[in-house]
Amino acid sequence: MSRTVAPEDLLGQIVRRDVVRVVRSSTILYVVNAGIIILAGRVLSSIFTSYYSDGFLGTLFDFYATAIAVYAMIVYIWSRSRQSRNLASHVYILGVLGLTLGTLLFAWGAVQYLSAGYWLRQYFSGRCKSGVDEGEVAIYGTDKLVNTKSSRLVRIG
Repeated sequence: MSRTVAPEDLLGQIVRRDVVRVVRSSTILYVVNAGIIILAGRVLSSIFTSYYSDGFLGTLFDFYATAIAVYAMIVYIWSRSRQSRNLASHVYILGVLGLTLGTLLFAWGAVQYLSAGYWLRQYFSGRCKSGVDEGEVAIYGTDKLVNTKSSRLVRIG
């Protein structure tokens, strides 16, 4: 007995699967970069003790990076358990927070978070259109998305 999946459900499955993948990879980037920020600050303060003072601002920056990484882990766990319209808002917030730190891995993860938020918002609004040329997005094969206007594959993240 085989079960047929409606095209809307298949589109949702593809978007949800790709969003979880993107959120996982971005969370890893955020956690690794938070560790690098903290370790680099400690190494610089121990080598250049007289020139480099970590002080309050350094501690505040470390706390900020750690808080963003913890928030990213919470959103990742949430994305695996259940996805809703609210998840898109949290993914957008993580993208903006990553851009505020200004480091390479946070910026790379932020772009992925912003893309995942865009596609979650598109899916939950009921109209999946490409951001480039506003072409409709359709299912290609069983696990890919394609822009019907430009015939290009759509990538989430």
